[in-house]
Amino acid sequence: ARLRMHRDGEPGPVVMFSLGRPALFEFVDGATPKDPELALWLQHRSVVLYSGAHFKDHLYHRVTRVLHGDTPVMPRVLENFTLMRVSVSFRFVPEAHIKSLRELSAPAQDQVRGYVEQLAESSAHFRAQLDP
Repeated sequence: ARLRMHRDGEPGPVVMFSLGRPALFEFVDGATPKDPELALWLQHRSVVLYSGAHFKDHLYHRVTRVLHGDTPVMPRVLENFTLMRVSVSFRFVPEAHIKSLRELSAPAQDQVRGYVEQLAESSAHFRAQLDP
């Protein structure tokens, strides 16, 4: 129920919708990650918009806690799995930042190949990425 400290690579703003149990969303400086610069409790149906050099290029963000409890009740999709929270992010990625699988370094290709293979099962675009 946590998301490690990271930065997103795209240049534009990010809009994030949080559904389910409350979660602690923090912006931290990589040099001092124990002391968040900004911490927000995301409630069910929260919307967060962040952009600009400070939040996108300087600070990292993370989810450190998801509260336990009974509300809201999220549907059980998988056996032996309890859905606590869903976060959906929307972002603009300029065409110049979109690369084909072949344009990535060998380690980067290895890192994403399984995901591309999974997407290729239902997408002609991703099947074409796997062609030699």
